[in-house]
Amino acid sequence: MLARLAVVALALGATPLMAQHHDDSAADLAGTWEGTFKSEAVGTGGMKLVITREKEWKGVITISRDESMTAEASMFTVEGNEITWVLNLHESPCQTTATREGSVIKGETNCGHAGFTFELKKVK
Repeated sequence: MLARLAVVALALGATPLMAQHHDDSAADLAGTWEGTFKSEAVGTGGMKLVITREKEWKGVITISRDESMTAEASMFTVEGNEITWVLNLHESPCQTTATREGSVIKGETNCGHAGFTFELKKVK
C-alpha cells in the first residue's frame, strides 16, 4: 500500500515538470536560431533566424552561402508550434511554414519557382 502511494505521489509530483518540459510555449521562442538550408537550385548554406516579440512577433532572417542576405519577415505568426512568415527574396514573396519541436525549428520556404527547406536550433 505504501509503495502504491509513493508511485502515485511521484507521478503527481512529476506531472507539472513533464508538462512544462514538453510544452513548446511561445515564452521561449524569442531568441536566435541557427542552422542550415537546403535548396535544389543553390545547394546548402547557413541560415539564422532572430525572433523578437514586443506587441507582435518579428523575425529577421539571414541566409548565407557565397554571400549573405538579410531580410525582415512580414506577417510573422505563431500558433502553437506552427510558425509562418513571408520573406521577400530577390523581389519575390516567399511563404514559409515551419514547426517548432523543442529547441528545433524545421520548415520550408516556397517562392513559387524555387524554394528551400531548413532546420534551425536555438543558440540563445
